[in-house]
Amino acid sequence: MHSICTALKSHVSLRKTIGLTLSTIAVAAFTFTSAPAALAEEDPTDGYWLASRCKGARLSYEVRRDEVSGHVSVLYDIAANGRVENVRITESEPAGLMDMNVKNAMRGWRYFAYIKDGAEAARKDVSLTFTFGPKAPKKGKDCTHTELPESTTASVGR
Repeated sequence: MHSICTALKSHVSLRKTIGLTLSTIAVAAFTFTSAPAALAEEDPTDGYWLASRCKGARLSYEVRRDEVSGHVSVLYDIAANGRVENVRITESEPAGLMDMNVKNAMRGWRYFAYIKDGAEAARKDVSLTFTFGPKAPKKGKDCTHTELPESTTASVGR
């Protein structure tokens, strides 16, 4: 009986070791693979193209309180490392209401590599429009439209 238990323990130990080794290899393979990249045949000024991480803009207090709809159009640059830089507001309706919120959201955005002539390249003057209000436009990602909340504490006291 003792030899069966010892053999069983060594079998379980071997399975744990193999499982740990396989999971380590899988994590290492995932870590060392490069991020998806696209060749320069794509439109480098398309802001919807190859965003690896994006978050929507928070609604300002005035937008929530007054249930305002509108949009903010931006031009920005993407560095070779995928970070968003030099965000410029080109159009804002209503003016100035969501500008800072959009800029703050874009600070956390990251893009996958853009390959031009065999090397990672920066992208200049990428354009995008953020919208806020009840209806999302047909083009875009979830992170470029922020819906109005069903109700807010600001609208309760009306």
